[in-house]
Amino acid sequence: MALGVFLILDVLRVWLPSMILRWGETSHVTLRLGLLGVAWIAGGLLAAGALRKADSRTVALVGAAGVAVARAILQGTHGDAPQLYASSLAMTAAVVWLVGMAASPVAGGPVAAGVSTGVAASVIVHVSMRTVDLTWYTGFGPWLLVVLVGVGLVAASRRATDRGGREVAAPGLWFAVGPALVVAGLVSGAPARADAATQWDAYQPAFVVLVASCLAVLVCARARRWTRTPFAPVAVLLALVAGATLPTTTSNGVTGLLPAWAVWSQAGAALALAATLGWAGEGERATTPNRRAVAAGAGMVALVVLIFGHGAATGPARAGWLLAGGLLVGLGGLLGAGSAHTWSALRSRPGGGWRVVPVGMAATFLALIGSLAAVAANREPITNRSSATYPIRLVTYNVRAGYDLHGRFNPSDVGRAIAALHPSVVVLNEVDRGSLTSGGHDLLQLLAESLRMPFIYAPGADEVRGNAVLARFPVVSTRTERVSEPGDPSTATALSVVFRLDTGTELGLVATQLQPGATGAVEVGVAERLGQIATRLRAKNRPVVMAGDLGIEPGSAAYRSLASDFTDALAAVRPLPTYPSDLPRHQVDHILITHDLRAADPLALPATNSDHRPVGVTLSLAG
Repeated sequence: MALGVFLILDVLRVWLPSMILRWGETSHVTLRLGLLGVAWIAGGLLAAGALRKADSRTVALVGAAGVAVARAILQGTHGDAPQLYASSLAMTAAVVWLVGMAASPVAGGPVAAGVSTGVAASVIVHVSMRTVDLTWYTGFGPWLLVVLVGVGLVAASRRATDRGGREVAAPGLWFAVGPALVVAGLVSGAPARADAATQWDAYQPAFVVLVASCLAVLVCARARRWTRTPFAPVAVLLALVAGATLPTTTSNGVTGLLPAWAVWSQAGAALALAATLGWAGEGERATTPNRRAVAAGAGMVALVVLIFGHGAATGPARAGWLLAGGLLVGLGGLLGAGSAHTWSALRSRPGGGWRVVPVGMAATFLALIGSLAAVAANREPITNRSSATYPIRLVTYNVRAGYDLHGRFNPSDVGRAIAALHPSVVVLNEVDRGSLTSGGHDLLQLLAESLRMPFIYAPGADEVRGNAVLARFPVVSTRTERVSEPGDPSTATALSVVFRLDTGTELGLVATQLQPGATGAVEVGVAERLGQIATRLRAKNRPVVMAGDLGIEPGSAAYRSLASDFTDALAAVRPLPTYPSDLPRHQVDHILITHDLRAADPLALPATNSDHRPVGVTLSLAG
């Protein structure tokens, strides 16, 4: 069970962005895309139904083999349609496997322990590989791991379905698997999200989540020893999911950040989730294979609906979808645990545990030690805020969550494209710090390490997606302000930064990404609010730069409202289209400067590491 859960999470982090990039945008997830996802899950249910004349063991083995083969094919793809369809087929096969396992006479204890162990293994690999998935790595090592896990899944599924027995996992437990993976992928087992919390050093929060995920395996195995009824872990799970997702904080003028203590809520949610599954695994009962199979299939449909509902929502509604996931896990756990009479009997039953737990825990903690050593060996603190003088090389880049035009995640190429422009200040748009629909990566930390530049992060659409500024200069102040129209769900924000230069002067920077309004274009009112922010930053007669994907063309009404106070730093090479990056037609990425600055050497690099091209310019004081 653990290997299957590990592969589902591994494939999910590729399947979701592949589908979104093919039919949508990373910055705009829609429920229509969710329907496409449900269609692939339904395909797995139909395939499992077509095999109903065969025994459940055959269905499980066919599904396991399908997952193994599709995942191996996925490792060999290089983006585009092959990547999308290989990951989609892997998800479909995973549904067949899960339905086959549910219909088989498998005991609840190993199922619950397998889910917790699979989640822990996924977190271990994700942290040790710096939140970059196996699919995006080349070479012999990733291939070997993918093949070994695939072969292991087939062998483990065959062994599990061969055993049989009187005690069979309850339908509630099988239903809870899908929503549990949502809670784990988005909250309790999301190391990149933890790294986005303020007031923590890089990777420390991820280690907290990693350790909690490993301890959760033991909690799952002894759930009835930790709590008197299954209601307790369910209530704690809901409270901690809310605590990890609803509150935000302000730090140094930047709003919408995750508070430092949200990391502990994530860690606690991992333990509560495991305890809920553990109770469901204890409450074994006699049920029909069809009921268990339907419950497992319904849970996987819920997985897709919850993920896309969360991705399409804005504001507190996003946390609402996660709480709904926690409620569904709790419902499955309570139904699986049975009646109060059953709970009393379970508490009085001698606790021998499951044989899989000691072996699983030993392997988990050995892997934990290895992952901690691997990350510690590769990490170098970024603290080089050096002195600053003119000329300054400024680069702006909409990085599309790190995905190139073929839909492959390659932060190294993005970093090289930025480095080729020799920046001293970088403005990034569409930065992602742990959104599951974008793969759960901490792109900002990866780029900061690649460029050896400290960063300032400003949440935009939500707490893990927004804008960032990277610079080696001393920072005087930072601030974020909303610039989108009232009621606009895009929640566009502007990040203002003031740098101190060696001359004793200061430089102001406004970094933002603007979204089209109801008319299909950026509203003039949005541009005016952006101009007002820049005007306030102009205090003390400091020079100001405005940069980012402004989503407006030169000559448009919104552009003209900014041009009255700013000069186009790219005017010497206009027209300079930057979008789409392969055949650019639109001039939407801009660097605007006040009249006391002079621009030189403007350039849009012909790189396709995103759907936009990076733009750079050298700035110096006029006169």
